[in-house]
Amino acid sequence: MMLQKVHLLGAELEDNLLVVLVKKGEGGVIIGRHGKVAKHLEKMLGKKIRVLEVPYSYYDAALSILKPARILGINLLFQLKGKERYKVRVQKWGMIKLPSDISSLEKLLTRFMGKEVVLYFE
Repeated sequence: MMLQKVHLLGAELEDNLLVVLVKKGEGGVIIGRHGKVAKHLEKMLGKKIRVLEVPYSYYDAALSILKPARILGINLLFQLKGKERYKVRVQKWGMIKLPSDISSLEKLLTRFMGKEVVLYFE
């Protein structure tokens, strides 16, 4: 494997999902051709792996973590007392394709997006 060329910036683990942070442009090295490297790492670690390139936007974070589910949109909700949170809208059929349970995904997305995240299926 060619993982020596990758600059690992960090990793977040929640339940059975590991999100690996790498420099911009190095995500393809961890994923590998046809996903071979990522699949090998998943077997070795016994966890599902998602790769997030830094710097990233909140949309990139949601897209990387929730794939292969399809994101319909992300809304910023304004609440009382100046609180804000994101509502990530996912296609309902994508619910069965999520890499982990809903609460774990919401916790991970909250860490990466900087505000509380709620997944909404429609």
